[in-house]
Amino acid sequence: MLRVASTPVLCESHSDCKGCHEQPTKRSISLLKLPKLRLGRRKSSATFDLDHDECSSNRSMEVVERVVGGCLKFPTQAMSVAETYAPPVGLDTRAVSFGSMEVLIFPLTLGDNPAVSVGPPLAMGNELHARLQLSVEQYELTRPARRTKPELAVPKAIREDWLRDEGFARSQWRQMEDELLAIKKSRKASSKGCTSEFFLRLFGTASSSRRPKRTSVLRK
Repeated sequence: MLRVASTPVLCESHSDCKGCHEQPTKRSISLLKLPKLRLGRRKSSATFDLDHDECSSNRSMEVVERVVGGCLKFPTQAMSVAETYAPPVGLDTRAVSFGSMEVLIFPLTLGDNPAVSVGPPLAMGNELHARLQLSVEQYELTRPARRTKPELAVPKAIREDWLRDEGFARSQWRQMEDELLAIKKSRKASSKGCTSEFFLRLFGTASSSRRPKRTSVLRK
């Protein structure tokens, strides 16, 4: 807190005039003339008790900022937040967003894959059955959980029921089962023949390499 001292005002003719009386005068002390005045962090927002009615709030803020030595980076809190968290100039603020997706539904049909262990195989038909369009967010919320490998295996009875619902007769998938069984047998026989032929070639080459080589000697 700065206080202003009062000094007596004397007459111009002589210094010991009886009519002279003390009149307190107020002198404005310029804060800029105080070279070593420093305010702590807790006193950065302090006000100075100066008898100067014409000093505005903006002027006092400038005086405080000069006295402190520029420790106030921004005059107000709003400007500090705006300058600190504002996006950098020239930064690309584009974001990735997904639109809608389309789900195509095909009918179930009788397959011809011989890899099935037992029962009729299943396949996806060529004709489009239905078309469903929805957003990616909606699809992620409504789609079922990912199935494990044992859950992907459909039992024989359920496959037969599905084919029956699609309009296939029992004789049709029985005929397909017989064809697939014949394919499996032929593949098994061919694999055995290839295996035996491979081992014969392997052992035949090994036995021929173990035979002693004949050498002929020419005599004069």
